[in-house]
Amino acid sequence: MNTRGKKIFKLLDRYLGIPILFILSLLRTKKVLPMDIKKIGVLTVPALGDIILINGLLSDIKRYDKKIEIILFVSEEVKKTAELMGEYDLLVNIKSYSFFSAINILRSYPVDIFIDASQWAKLNAILTFFSKSKFKIGFRTKGQCKHLIFDYAVEHSPLIHELFNYKKLSFRPEIETNNLPGLKLNSEVPVIKDRIVIHTMPSGYLSFLKEWPGENWAIIIEFLLTRKYEIFFTGSDSDRKSIDALLLTYTKNPRLYNVAGKYSIKETAILIKSSRLVISVNTGIMHLASVLGCNLIALHGPTDPKRWGPLNKNSRIIRSNYPEAPCLNLGFEYKCNDRTGECMKTITPEMVISEIEKMINNESI
Repeated sequence: MNTRGKKIFKLLDRYLGIPILFILSLLRTKKVLPMDIKKIGVLTVPALGDIILINGLLSDIKRYDKKIEIILFVSEEVKKTAELMGEYDLLVNIKSYSFFSAINILRSYPVDIFIDASQWAKLNAILTFFSKSKFKIGFRTKGQCKHLIFDYAVEHSPLIHELFNYKKLSFRPEIETNNLPGLKLNSEVPVIKDRIVIHTMPSGYLSFLKEWPGENWAIIIEFLLTRKYEIFFTGSDSDRKSIDALLLTYTKNPRLYNVAGKYSIKETAILIKSSRLVISVNTGIMHLASVLGCNLIALHGPTDPKRWGPLNKNSRIIRSNYPEAPCLNLGFEYKCNDRTGECMKTITPEMVISEIEKMINNESI
């Protein structure tokens, strides 16, 4: 079950999570960082983009001390993505919303340090409290009260890229934090010059507010087809019907491929790596394309590219000029009055085509 976009879980997390955290904080005794650190547990969030960025933190820890064993606890939604990451020693599947089962799993892996890598989820902090660990680390995020149960809480900042928020969870100040996330993927994947990947469907709560209108995508498709490109459309199985509807007038075109739900995350990564260009709304696939070093055009409306944008040098960011944009901080609290997608509509096809031409006319790509 994909819990990430469920409103009920966010309501329960907020209105039950805060009082529970307050009660638990009265029961804890603050501990000091262990001198000898052999095992670290990291509890992640069920979001593809976040799990990729968290790999930057794991990379920093491993480069600081390769002997430290890292146990990564992930939900089923991101398990396959986590398997592409190489900076941990053990991967453990956990169902956060199966509360007592999750606690039993966590407690069966005693660690010296336990890191809650979620920005706002109170449930993750509660699970962290019950973990069998000597020292607990997590975020102090405004309005979330998660810090109440941690031995060491780092300030979560809305002013820096989320990658560098994650890196602040490092347990020693001498740990270098200049490593970008990486994935275990054959770097020899050849680029196919006439292949372009498009990702139209965002994910998460109120994800439709990050969608770009279908009529705009149609203009981009026409533009690329006239230049003889083959276009692959990626997405989850639940995105397949929406993409089919977008491509309804092109059902007999042999150069359009809807692979939503057909490819594994590894197969999708190889497809993206082999493409000349990726065009994506702000979502996990955009982060995947960024970490793979792909030529990338990223469309940002509610999301601030300074917080959630691509980090690779060969990417282009197109921002909405809507007056209330960007309005999204933690991923669910859209602080704007618009609920019609007007924010993304201010990005015009001409803006995207202009960036496409700049990139495909660059002989180096």
